[in-house]
Amino acid sequence: MTTTEPGRLAAHVLLDAASIGLDTDETVIVDRAVDHLNQTGCCTALYDDETDTSVVDISNLAGGTLVLHDVLIKQIVELTGKEREVVVAETRELLDAELE
Repeated sequence: MTTTEPGRLAAHVLLDAASIGLDTDETVIVDRAVDHLNQTGCCTALYDDETDTSVVDISNLAGGTLVLHDVLIKQIVELTGKEREVVVAETRELLDAELE
């Protein structure tokens, strides 16, 4: 899987945010991540005064996120010997438990 340079940077920003851990104030993590995403051009927002509409492009963020997830899932598969589908299913369960 490949991505653009802004997508690669987005993946690093997300990994940086994850490295802080959720024990830190979530607002601080999100604010820092959004600031870095804006600085690196990973997301763009355009506003049209005439039509009073906004267009937000998160394609680089989405691409970087997919690459990051793929890399992490491959690592888990390699370390555990589990099938990719099992790793994804178990991750879904952990995610749901974390968000309850």
